[in-house]
Amino acid sequence: METLLFTSESVNEGHPDKLCDQISDAVVDACLEQRLLSTLSRDTAQVDSRCPEEIGAGMRVRTIPECMPLSHVLATQLGGARLTKDGTCPWLRPDGKTQATVEYCNVKGAVDPIRVHTVVISTQHDETVTNDEIARELKEHVINYLANLDLMPFNTF
Repeated sequence: METLLFTSESVNEGHPDKLCDQISDAVVDACLEQRLLSTLSRDTAQVDSRCPEEIGAGMRVRTIPECMPLSHVLATQLGGARLTKDGTCPWLRPDGKTQATVEYCNVKGAVDPIRVHTVVISTQHDETVTNDEIARELKEHVINYLANLDLMPFNTF
């Protein structure tokens, strides 16, 4: 059985990349509001017309309802916004980044996830919280979430 590891990354709402995207979107919206045929930056205007190979991601996934790589779905969901907004982890700050690496098996050109290989969570936090508290709460609210998906043995953390 041929397997591969695929890593996806997601940035949280307060990450500078996300803020820059929001600013760029607002500029494009303002230009188009003033003049529908506005001249825009080439890379901004071409993103929608590029194929996945040109953007750098894309695979045929059969077993995930979202029709996206599981690594992408997990990295996006693990961002922590939910934990910050619902007060579960009030020490979390909006700037952060997550990565999820999933092991897939290749079945006739389509890939099926086998297990979660690695999860990386980088987050800004309140200065009063300790590293032990961060590890304990992220394990409880994030890693246990993954374990309940039956995609990785719990002892791989």
